[in-house]
Amino acid sequence: MMAKAKKVEKTNNKNLITIVLLIVAGIVILSYSNSTGTGFVTKSTKGVTSMEVSPTKLVRGGYINVHVLPGGKGYSNPLEIYKVKTTNMGTDKKVSDFKVQYCGSICKKEGRASYKMSTSYGKGSYYVKTLDKNTGNVIKVYFDVV
Repeated sequence: MMAKAKKVEKTNNKNLITIVLLIVAGIVILSYSNSTGTGFVTKSTKGVTSMEVSPTKLVRGGYINVHVLPGGKGYSNPLEIYKVKTTNMGTDKKVSDFKVQYCGSICKKEGRASYKMSTSYGKGSYYVKTLDKNTGNVIKVYFDVV
């Protein structure tokens, strides 16, 4: 009779271990997707628009990739590219703009876009710019053409 009791105890331990491992795996997956702002999140978790550009250094004629997460009220579309002024006189020069596909002039969904930089653009610092419609702040993300 003792042998049967030990077998039941081992089966219960295996089930308990399996349940604990599933709970731990679920916690890890959920904490990753919420804390990094990636995973399943399609809106900025802070209520303001955020933007990433890659690569941060590219050759003339290369592609710049932009990823935008909208804030509560979205962001301006098209996105604009400016060359940073190299002297104290004048302002940054707008060199181009491009749209996030399937969005109107105010985009309220996650957007990705690629833009081929013209070979006529000189070396230097540039930025992609948009307007966060939630706060009214300009969002700029810098990159270099080398």
